[in-house]
Amino acid sequence: MNSGDAVVWVEGLWKSFGSLVVNEDVNMRVGYGEVVSVLGPNGAGKTTLLRQVYGELRPDRGKISVMGMSPGKARESGVMSVVPQEAVPFSLLRVVEHVEMLVRLRGVPRGRVRQCVDEAIDVVGLGDYRNSLIDELSGGMKRLVLVASAIACRPRLIILDEPTVGIERRIGGGFGM
Repeated sequence: MNSGDAVVWVEGLWKSFGSLVVNEDVNMRVGYGEVVSVLGPNGAGKTTLLRQVYGELRPDRGKISVMGMSPGKARESGVMSVVPQEAVPFSLLRVVEHVEMLVRLRGVPRGRVRQCVDEAIDVVGLGDYRNSLIDELSGGMKRLVLVASAIACRPRLIILDEPTVGIERRIGGGFGM
């Protein structure tokens, strides 16, 4: 296996917590345009694997490349967007403010921000709630705010850990990724 033109390339990845081996010799290649789901029972190491791919955890052994960069460098460069499993939106902001803030933090050029924010909010079905305070939304709608924040401006890699937890509505189509 080689990194080639892979978006994500993982080779011989190991991660342990004390004597508990969580990821054992994981190999994975994700190409451009692919959608990948990591499935398994609770406690199988899925979140640990994703946390290594997006640079929150370092592997004990093995290599990870994200678009030819280290995970940390890819996240810093704005080509990757992440919604961690335990993420919660900033409750005192309005939906549009939250999405805009995270888009700006990714370094999106000022001239593109508004269009990206509006498109992402509409795609996840929160158009009618764009000016609502996040604190007033249901749990599922708060999760959709996080998804909108991640997909805004179409980053080249989007990692969603447990993206549908608590979501009670269908996300709209038409994003054309």
